[in-house]
Amino acid sequence: MVAAQGGQITHELSVISAVAAELTLAQVADLRADDRIRRIYDNGTVETAAARAATPT
Repeated sequence: MVAAQGGQITHELSVISAVAAELTLAQVADLRADDRIRRIYDNGTVETAAARAATPT
């Protein structure tokens, strides 16, 4: 579905039947409107609990 919208798949996450992809805002809007898509997450910073504990406050 991502490729059909013209998006570029960057990672395949087969364990959870998901992909990471480069998409324009218009492509994201089209995919959000597709009933076959369960969820779309925006990019964000990911931090592990260990990294957070090691960061001085």
